[in-house]
Amino acid sequence: MLKRSRFQPILTEKTLKLAKTQNQYTFSVGTRETKYSVRQALKEAFNVNPVDIQIANIQGKAKKRGAKKSLVWGSDLKKAVVKLPEKEKIDLFETEEKNKKSKVKGKK
Repeated sequence: MLKRSRFQPILTEKTLKLAKTQNQYTFSVGTRETKYSVRQALKEAFNVNPVDIQIANIQGKAKKRGAKKSLVWGSDLKKAVVKLPEKEKIDLFETEEKNKKSKVKGKK
């Protein structure tokens, strides 16, 4: 099963928009996790039944470090995009719409 530290939601503007419009939720999972293990972890953690799971491997970025500018590679990631039925939702991705009309007091 997935450990809680290796199963984290990715909360960006793009993922929040996907969650709101298409009911797709994005998580960062461990590099050894499979679609089956992600499905089981979602059932246990959030009590939801995913319709579809897409997994993408993301290679770590190269960075130059030190006086000799030697290359150092960042750690690899795995991203899971989970599609849920229309009736089910995950509360972590729900955001409150703030009232954009605010009163601005001007100087007299």
